[in-house]
Amino acid sequence: MDSHDHSFTLSIDWEEFGQLLGRDHTGVVMPAVPKTIDRQTDIMLSLLDETKQKATFFILGMLAQNRPDLVKKIAAEGHEIGMHGQNHIRMNTLSYKEAYNDLSDAHKLVTDIIGAPIYGYRAPYFSVNETWKF
Repeated sequence: MDSHDHSFTLSIDWEEFGQLLGRDHTGVVMPAVPKTIDRQTDIMLSLLDETKQKATFFILGMLAQNRPDLVKKIAAEGHEIGMHGQNHIRMNTLSYKEAYNDLSDAHKLVTDIIGAPIYGYRAPYFSVNETWKF
């Protein structure tokens, strides 16, 4: 059954805070800590399974790059996959070309991982709104 046959009322930004904090302080994107992201993802998936609910997971590319196995697991359990960008940078701070590259990189990465199209997007920090312009 296609994910668009379901009603999704819950959305989850699938990212790892430690990865973002490390990048913001050092400028280097480090791999996610396996014990942490595995535990967090398993808790979310278990709760959704127990309650027979489906969610939309907005996947951050920098995390998906390190953990494609978990992205595949989320998709295999029937949850909708959306994009959360590649590098979790405020869209309103990027040029048109930088924004395009961020979205394009994330889209290619995540669609290659799940082997299916992506229909949703949530901007990092909710940085796309009615006042945002290139």
